[in-house]
Amino acid sequence: VHYYTKNNPNPKKKKIRRLLRLGGFVITSTNQFYENDTGYTHVVVTASTMEVIPDDELPEETEEY
Repeated sequence: VHYYTKNNPNPKKKKIRRLLRLGGFVITSTNQFYENDTGYTHVVVTASTMEVIPDDELPEETEEY
């Protein structure tokens, strides 16, 4: 998952990680970079799973990302 923001990235970074875990994924790394040319913070969350997860089994999210 790649996430770009000019605000504090931590609240959404935590939410992304939580939702991935709820969906059955294992977080393998989380990296954060500041991009000088754009002024954005770039967050990269890498996750994996060993099984196929059908779309209808993923948790529903009612809030806007």
